[in-house]
Amino acid sequence: MFTKGLLFVTVTVFIILLLASKKKYRCIIDQLDKKDYPIKYFLPVGMYMLDGLKYKYLTRLDLELMILVNQIYGIKNAKNYLKIFWANVLTMQFFTVVIVLLYIVAAKLEYSAVTTVVILLIAITLIAYLLYRELDARVKRRQLLIRLDFADLLSKLALLINAGMTISRAMNKIVADNACIRPLYKELKLTMAEINTGKSEFEAYEDFGKRCRSPEIFKFVSIVLQNLRRGSTELVAILRLQVNECWLIRKSIAKQLAEEASSKLLFPMMMMFLAIIFIVMTPAILSMMTM
Repeated sequence: MFTKGLLFVTVTVFIILLLASKKKYRCIIDQLDKKDYPIKYFLPVGMYMLDGLKYKYLTRLDLELMILVNQIYGIKNAKNYLKIFWANVLTMQFFTVVIVLLYIVAAKLEYSAVTTVVILLIAITLIAYLLYRELDARVKRRQLLIRLDFADLLSKLALLINAGMTISRAMNKIVADNACIRPLYKELKLTMAEINTGKSEFEAYEDFGKRCRSPEIFKFVSIVLQNLRRGSTELVAILRLQVNECWLIRKSIAKQLAEEASSKLLFPMMMMFLAIIFIVMTPAILSMMTM
């Protein structure tokens, strides 16, 4: 009885919140990618709850999430996407509660009210943790792609500067000649667009480094800023040294990825081996049983 009542209340509250918030956040929801937010049309529920609670986003976890979100969406959009992240968590928790309660009712499981509440608390805590891990995995994947692409970008840049181009002209040419949609080139395209529309080169390159958050790019940005401040006749030589370092780093990353891939293949290979043993041994066992 308790489970059915709680299910009815949960669904009713969710529908009321959805109807009250659907139009209010339509502009924000329409801009979201459905691949990243599969339930984006239900996110107004979470946003409405956050606004109703007047949540301040000042906890230690919020600061950690802000760093992660900042790397994906940039400083300007970080707070908005932090709100979207928490709205996604709250909405997914609603769905989780409904699914768990439906399962308990459909399976005719007789749990006490306390047990049901404990199960629900565990479920919603787990879904929040999984969404946090998913965001962290996206950031790590993004950083990996940036580090893999940076050596090639730096090689092109050193070649163009050696041919007589300034850093800005070389960067613009790389952006214009490359239609790649990988994170590093997206960030570079954004940086050059900011510079071309009047933003200071110092600020643009500093923001570029903050968005990418890679040790190699931090070093590159410091070299570029130092060159802009003082000028340097040895810029190409310095960039070539960093190119060599970045290629070594890229090789080590590729080796690490290969080792991880081989370890992931270990379990399927063991399963195949056991299947082969089963196929080979079955006729012998059957013949022994018939004897």
